[in-house]
Amino acid sequence: TRLSDTFGERICPFHGKEFHDGVDIPAPGGTNIMASASGVVTKATYSSSFGNNITIDHGNGVETMYLHCSALAGQGGELCGAGSYKEGDHVEQGQVIAYVGTTGSSTGNHLDFRFKVNGEYVDPLSMVQP
Repeated sequence: TRLSDTFGERICPFHGKEFHDGVDIPAPGGTNIMASASGVVTKATYSSSFGNNITIDHGNGVETMYLHCSALAGQGGELCGAGSYKEGDHVEQGQVIAYVGTTGSSTGNHLDFRFKVNGEYVDPLSMVQP
């Protein structure tokens, strides 16, 4: 129910002045991250800035992104490994997809949660409530 950063202009400790495309939700490392709605995984990977991250396509032009995860979950909710999510996997709303972490360009444990509608980032708080 608390945000450590919001959607919009900010001063980033890594990149200076920038536009933040999501909201940062602080939580203890390892906290479950659940899919906000059912959909298909379009990305489940690691990048130097986003860390471990997963993207879900919910249809009708809506995608959600979950960044800086300590690990991605597998089909049964287990830690990343042979059964971890991959492109094309279907997930249900509320299913554990990852775990809170501080991978990539991050200063502490949190979830950077992002929404795209028709390819454009929108404020997640205009789509869901904490």
